[in-house]
Amino acid sequence: MTQRSIVSTLFFRWGISAIVLLGTAASLAAQDIDRLQSPKEAILGELADDPAYLGDGYESFRSIAGAQPLFFTLGRLKDLPELHSDKDIQQSLLNLAGDHPVTRVRSLASAITEDQNFQSAVNALVVSNKERPYCDIKDFGMPLERLSDEMKSYLAPTSQDKKLKNVKVSAVEVTEGWLVGYHNEQQDGYFKSWFELGLWYVPKDEAVEPTKVSKNNIMEIIPRRDGAGFWLVTVMPGSPQISGISFVQESRTGQFNISKFRMLPQGLKSTQILSNGDIFLDFGGPEEQWVQMSRGIEPYILPEFSANPPIGFTPDGKISAICEPDAVKF
Repeated sequence: MTQRSIVSTLFFRWGISAIVLLGTAASLAAQDIDRLQSPKEAILGELADDPAYLGDGYESFRSIAGAQPLFFTLGRLKDLPELHSDKDIQQSLLNLAGDHPVTRVRSLASAITEDQNFQSAVNALVVSNKERPYCDIKDFGMPLERLSDEMKSYLAPTSQDKKLKNVKVSAVEVTEGWLVGYHNEQQDGYFKSWFELGLWYVPKDEAVEPTKVSKNNIMEIIPRRDGAGFWLVTVMPGSPQISGISFVQESRTGQFNISKFRMLPQGLKSTQILSNGDIFLDFGGPEEQWVQMSRGIEPYILPEFSANPPIGFTPDGKISAICEPDAVKF
């Protein structure tokens, strides 16, 4: 097969605009009044509703307009001491502190229930993992291989007619082609670099050039359970600590819409599709040696249990502490 080279108003009348703006302002004001009238219900709803983001990261926001992420909800709750003793909210916090797969969320929920300050929660990240089980991909049997070696070779990226080495290739078939994601990490001593390879549409017709869909590197692509598109595990080139899950839908042949779904904890190391179709997300394990830059480049070993225990992600968009047999799905 032929190798391919993949190189990396609306205008409104013033009157209509004014009406729209006034209507929007009135709607937002009504929402604010509702929230002020029932802060308990608002908090409970935010604590229970974790559909569109993972909950870790200061920059992560739900795709639902106006909603705050769980991390900020917990931070806001600590400023509402009159609700700390409410039994329903206490139970929700206890559930999060015990069951949520993200270390930072568990730690902050525990700090609030124990009436600790925010800094105590951050300092307690390692402590909150001491009793948590860690596991490895091999504990789940043989991983699922969706692509043959021949297809991986055909879809592998090239530069100046030469194949790029050590590139992970993930792909699914779409209309008249493939949606292909690439990921490459190179480590040389204390230097780690992540090349921008991105997400591509590769037509079956070799006379048509591939097109780039996203600049983010892709560690996995799996179909959504409902058949409405695909899940992407993404990593930001140049910032390997920033990773997340998005979903992509084909709008027409070769055209795709991508929406952010969840932020992931820092330090995503590797991923693998399990035989049941779930994704195993590995954040390094308790003894992983990391590299940090502090007044230069020097080795740094994080304390044991620092890394977030592995997380499982299902095709229907749920996450869980995959190493725990009876883990709650969020």
